[in-house]
Order: sequence, then C-alpha cells, then structure tokens
Amino acid sequence: MIARKTKERSSQDITEAKAVICVGRGMEKQADIGIARQLADLVGGAVGCTRPISEELHWLPDDLCIGLSGVQVKPDLYIGLGVSGQIQHVTGIRGARVICAVNKDENAPIFQAADLGIVGDLYDVTPKLIEELLKATSR
Repeated sequence: MIARKTKERSSQDITEAKAVICVGRGMEKQADIGIARQLADLVGGAVGCTRPISEELHWLPDDLCIGLSGVQVKPDLYIGLGVSGQIQHVTGIRGARVICAVNKDENAPIFQAADLGIVGDLYDVTPKLIEELLKATSR
C-alpha cells in the first residue's frame, strides 16, 4: 500500500529568529526540550536542533535541523545545549553574532566555535540561566 504522509513543519522559521536555542544529543529525553523552549521564550528566540535530534530520534521536525544538511541560521545569539559541535553543525551557525555553548565535555568541538563556553551539565546550567534571566527581567 502506498500512502502520502505530509512532513511535520514547525510553526516558526528559525532562520529569521534573533536568538536560537539549539538542542543536541546531550538532551536525554524528548520531554526535556521544554527547558530549551523556556529559555528560548525568555530571550525571544526559537528552538532548533542538531541532525541526530531531528533525523535519528525524530524529536523535532527536519526544518529545525541546523547544519550543512539542514538550515543556516544567523541569529544575534545562538546557545547550544548539549551540542557536540561537529563541523556539519558549525557550518550552519557560522553567521551567528554570538555563539554560546553548554556541554559537559570540555573537549567538545563546539567550544572551538564558541564565543562563550560553559563546561557543565545542561541540566544544571540551563535552570540556573533561566533563573538569572527571570531575575533580570523582573527588575
């Protein structure tokens, strides 16, 4: 039987976003993408992902995949959460004004491309970042 299946599309065009929060393989469960969405909401941005998240795990649609085989983004701020930073992905973020990386592997290639890097577990760092942003916006 042949069937036609429409491709799932995201509601926001991440190529136009001023800030992009990108989730990578360091994200343990699909439900945890919610913390990336919360961070994206706070900075007025959108959530993107690496190829394994969209194409292998199918946690997010393909149009949110950033990199050589995905989309190129040029935000003012890019934050990679658990993104290793393989060259195929880094090619897609080259146009970002500021690249920030959070990864527990201090040797992750993303740190070579990052303007700011935090060596730490995204599950520890991201909630603290959200908390500080909430404090700053409530002043």
